[in-house]
Amino acid sequence: MKRHLFILIPTTITIFLVFLLSSVIATHKPGSCVGYCGQYAVKSNCYCDVASFNPANNDHCQDIATACSTIYAQGIAQYGTPYPQPYPQSYPTATTTPTPISKPSEIVCTKDKCDKSFSTTEGTCWCDSACKGIGDCCNKDFDYQSVCKGITTSTTPAPTPTPYPYPKPTPVTGLTFPTAGYTVAYNITSSNPAGYNNFNIYATLASNDAWAKIVIQDNTGATVDTLVINEKDTKSSFNTGLQIHVIDVSALPDGTVKGVDLVVGIAVCKA
Repeated sequence: MKRHLFILIPTTITIFLVFLLSSVIATHKPGSCVGYCGQYAVKSNCYCDVASFNPANNDHCQDIATACSTIYAQGIAQYGTPYPQPYPQSYPTATTTPTPISKPSEIVCTKDKCDKSFSTTEGTCWCDSACKGIGDCCNKDFDYQSVCKGITTSTTPAPTPTPYPYPKPTPVTGLTFPTAGYTVAYNITSSNPAGYNNFNIYATLASNDAWAKIVIQDNTGATVDTLVINEKDTKSSFNTGLQIHVIDVSALPDGTVKGVDLVVGIAVCKA
């Protein structure tokens, strides 16, 4: 009975040692060599080169045999079947992905990019109406109104009326304009408007020495009132609070305006 026990114990120990050794030999670092054959797999912190089979290293990724079969064969031929060793302290450790070098955005907002966002090396930029105030437009000179809406925001002041080459009297006698606050304008046409209190006043149609069609626009270019005023007559614009007196009308037979002389001011109420 004792002899059988003596034989059984060494057999059990031998089987256990074989199992332990086979488990240790199969040990490798987790991670993948896909896309990293012959180099350091930065995402997995393991290696995919021949040196990783060196017993002093033994730090190859777990799928090197399938992902890099040529390197695996070379490693086995040079160093034999790998077995585990402590990982060397001199090998670099995995680092986080470096931040891309900051450079100006290459996105330029055009009409097809309106109201959309885009990813750049600096982050997300926009081509919408709010980016100018927030400060995240794709290009700094982007103007939403002109690019996306086709509206040109011009700061060009209204043209100064061109006076006649000869002096004309200022017709203030008998008018209801106050002694100050009115403007006398000569030779008014659609291309030569009179400017007054953020309004532009010009004539689009007329009958010679008879009447003129006067258009009033605000500072955005929108028409706010239209008046037909006879020569030597005065009319008030209730939409704008202006009062216009037509002094003289010069026009071609087809109604083309050659020039209208007028006075414009604030309408006053008679007591």
